[in-house]
Amino acid sequence: MNRPSVCIIGCGTYGSYLLRQLRQRHGDKLDITVIEVGNETTQSSEEAGIATVSDTSKVSRFGRYFGLGGTSARWGGQILFFDERDVVNDDPDWNYVVDLNNRHRDRVLGELLGQKKKLREKEDSRVKNGIWLGYFKRNLFKRLGKKDKEAVRWLKDTRVTGFTTANDGSVREVRIRTVAGEESVVQADRFYLTTGALESCRLLNKLDNGTLGQTDLGKNLGDHVSVELFQVKSSPPVLHGVDFTPQFIGTSLFTKRLLVHTENGRVNFAHVVPNKDVAAFTVLKKAMFGRQEGSTSFSEVVQSFKFLALFGTKLVFMRKLHVHQNDWSLQLDIEQGDVTDNEVLVSEETDKFGEPGIRVKWAVSANDRATIAEAKKQIKQVLDAEGHTYDELFTDIHEYEKLEDTYHPVGFIRMGQDQRAPVDRDFLVRGIPNLYHFSTAMFRSAKSINPTGAGFCLIEEHLDRAYPMTS
Repeated sequence: MNRPSVCIIGCGTYGSYLLRQLRQRHGDKLDITVIEVGNETTQSSEEAGIATVSDTSKVSRFGRYFGLGGTSARWGGQILFFDERDVVNDDPDWNYVVDLNNRHRDRVLGELLGQKKKLREKEDSRVKNGIWLGYFKRNLFKRLGKKDKEAVRWLKDTRVTGFTTANDGSVREVRIRTVAGEESVVQADRFYLTTGALESCRLLNKLDNGTLGQTDLGKNLGDHVSVELFQVKSSPPVLHGVDFTPQFIGTSLFTKRLLVHTENGRVNFAHVVPNKDVAAFTVLKKAMFGRQEGSTSFSEVVQSFKFLALFGTKLVFMRKLHVHQNDWSLQLDIEQGDVTDNEVLVSEETDKFGEPGIRVKWAVSANDRATIAEAKKQIKQVLDAEGHTYDELFTDIHEYEKLEDTYHPVGFIRMGQDQRAPVDRDFLVRGIPNLYHFSTAMFRSAKSINPTGAGFCLIEEHLDRAYPMTS
């Protein structure tokens, strides 16, 4: 008897998580093929030869990584979830997302951390907790065991170039091309598009099934707009009476963020950035994430030995992150809302595979600026109430400004029950009964979180519903 066949297109963050869960739950009962544009080496889009263009956003260059594990090999690994505080107005689709996050968040944390940990919201309803995966746990591909890897058919250094559909609209096969130019096809009973938000949008634009063209595919791109507001001097990072100093539990770092709701209905957040001007800390971040810009001289590192000693002492004995001289800054991240004028388009430029690339149209709107101004006033009141001494850093935002590690593209492959949503509530691409999609672009906005962890909850719900499958 033939086993049901599954094809995963893209083995980055979501593809790796999905593959591991399929192997854990169903083992050899499924015939699994994985198509990955890269290989074991993690590469940026430029290094991978993937064409991306934007005059206004760096997300297409600095927010994308290719290879097994994808962006999870470079991300900070912070896990947060949507909850009721992210839904200002009663909205069926947002309520659905929150329900799935509440249902599966503990399971996701268990899978990622290997033990039971909960993000308890104890201190204040205005404070949301997050957890960072340990340094050696963040690359999700590396969680696959040797036996699981050997049981999968791997097609590396291979790009999907098109789809062939049947009369009922289902995908019969995908066309592929290797970096050497060899072309072939892959057939399967079920396909998963997990190539990342931007690349998935590009591929869906190639799939003209008469239905996707009537959806909002590529429209309403959103991201967090990030600005540094205040530099606080010589006082602990306490807001609303809550200590925001990051703490370690095991190898995982627990952090807090302050929720900031504005009158236009947006849900934003502020968080503490410690040790921004300490050279040794900058070196540590560069070693961990490999993508921060700027340079640090050897003499600066030598001058930071005192910091390193205090950092190590607090880490070992107090399980807390050392905030040097109690100096820290506050960064604000605002959501851009469910509806924007931003877009993801197919460009005329081609990549090393001969495929058209991506053009990102992104900007900071007048409403974004108004949201920043209102949120700044609220946060200033919090600082004053705590008696903090601070310098104001922010006066205006450059139209194209983005801070490091803040790329959370959402909205342009949104999931919803209406017919203009490119993905339905069963996570199927609209009009295609055997093509599922998972990425952060399914969420209409990022709200108060880095949305990667929230997407794992959608995968868990799908696995509960859609299996076992028959060929």
